[in-house]
Amino acid sequence: MQASRARAYLSFDYEHDLPLRNDLVAQSRHPYSPITIENCSAGRDGTSANEAETREMIRRSDLVIVLCGRYTHLAAEVEREVRLAREEAVRCFLLRGQKRGRIRRPKGTSWFTDTLNPWTPIALEASAREPSWWEAGWWLPR
Repeated sequence: MQASRARAYLSFDYEHDLPLRNDLVAQSRHPYSPITIENCSAGRDGTSANEAETREMIRRSDLVIVLCGRYTHLAAEVEREVRLAREEAVRCFLLRGQKRGRIRRPKGTSWFTDTLNPWTPIALEASAREPSWWEAGWWLPR
């Protein structure tokens, strides 16, 4: 078992990507997983957690994993969580939920600074590492 695992907040589209979320949570429970998922997106309508509670859950995390599916770019809850992560200076890690088809980045992310990573053990290991100087967002206000 690894000595230190990154604490992750998982942001996903509840309506369409719940099975993908369940797969990632199960994968994170493996003893050799580099991440541990501590909190997830709110329920179906987004009212399960108000903005202050969501902000606090994100603040306690090392990173926010955004599970990107076919309709994630339309999910208001994911957009809100990405915005809160940016405001709290918590790193976002975009994870491609499906191998095929067009997957768009959620609103609030950039093709320039946010890489859409494949769902592989190597990518998950990279998510747990400290970001490089470029990924760290040195240009973001603190």
